[in-house]
Amino acid sequence: MIGTGSPRSVRPDKVTLIAVWFGISAAFSLFVAVTSVLMLLGILLPEIGNDPEAGMVTFGLSSGVFLFSGLGVLNIAAVVGVLQLREWGRWLAMVLAIMGLIFIPIGTIVGVFIIRYLLTDEARHAFGSAIPPSA
Repeated sequence: MIGTGSPRSVRPDKVTLIAVWFGISAAFSLFVAVTSVLMLLGILLPEIGNDPEAGMVTFGLSSGVFLFSGLGVLNIAAVVGVLQLREWGRWLAMVLAIMGLIFIPIGTIVGVFIIRYLLTDEARHAFGSAIPPSA
């Protein structure tokens, strides 16, 4: 466990692993976005200019740039929120984990782990969520 200096005091190791996962996801998303930009500029695929269906290719690459740039930014925000033990970071991590379930098998396995852990009492306590008293 790592101390954060906040009143919540201790960040569980699993939270750090979740942040690492979203950091890797952010790096991948931003890599794909940059690669798409390079392809749009004709650096990687100069023959796109000779393609009669260049409009479709341009639209697809442009869509990829926006999609993967947005995912990269959201993943970076999740890393920051999770590492700082913010409640919004916990919820953002769960939403991104739900979105990642479609990436079978790795995204599904990791997504289920993240969602399951972030719904535990340990995670709720670490993120400062109010835990109802036991009956």
